[in-house]
Amino acid sequence: MNAIYAIALAALALGGCGPTVECASDVTAGTGTFHGSASGKAQNAELEQASLRKACQNFCTKAAAETADRDGCTSRCMADVAAKKIGARTSCGEVK
Repeated sequence: MNAIYAIALAALALGGCGPTVECASDVTAGTGTFHGSASGKAQNAELEQASLRKACQNFCTKAAAETADRDGCTSRCMADVAAKKIGARTSCGEVK
């Protein structure tokens, strides 16, 4: 029984040993280019969105200093990127 328990624990420990992936995003708006990044164990849409969200948050930090309209800025930024109203690019790769 102990051998089965040890094998199960080893399998669980090895399951999280995949390579770390980092996604970097740039959002380009009228006031400049804003960067964001996120990292995790596997590249997926969620990791890419987290990176893009951070870039939008950086854009909104700058925008908040220039205007009082900051409510919902990050969500609007994400929607504008999806609608291609503002430019954005995301690339992902393994961290070495």
